[in-house]
Amino acid sequence: DKVIGSFSTAAPLSTMGETELFLFLGYKVPLMPMAGSVYLAELEKISSKKNILFIMINKEAAGGVHFSLRGTDPAIHAGKICANLSARLVEKYGNKDEITGGGHFVAAECKTRNSGVTLSESLEVFAKMMMDMEGLSGETGSEEGISLGLEYLAEK
Repeated sequence: DKVIGSFSTAAPLSTMGETELFLFLGYKVPLMPMAGSVYLAELEKISSKKNILFIMINKEAAGGVHFSLRGTDPAIHAGKICANLSARLVEKYGNKDEITGGGHFVAAECKTRNSGVTLSESLEVFAKMMMDMEGLSGETGSEEGISLGLEYLAEK
């Protein structure tokens, strides 16, 4: 309950398609992925959008950064977001054995572990990726947007 209560500081980040993205930044948050999955129901109550993507970022006690994404619909592919974030972090900072990321449509993780990448460095890479996604978020058929996780851009 304490962890779920801490998520009340989550703030709207962006809207892409019919999905509202919410962001939570924490420090040493235990059970974050599991508790975040539960908190999705609360975010659905306050959002005016059809779908939710909850992005949780935690500075871990051991020094690494943990990104955990939980969604309500596969319109935005959480696994692609985390895989792309991991690839960008590795490209910029190296340490491919320490920085990993990926997952499924509605549940994914990216971790920096003992790579030495700081919270501010990982947030900078994450913010740049989010700006790239926002720039492509209205371009139906955009292969780059789809590769970043914007599945709703695929032509039907």
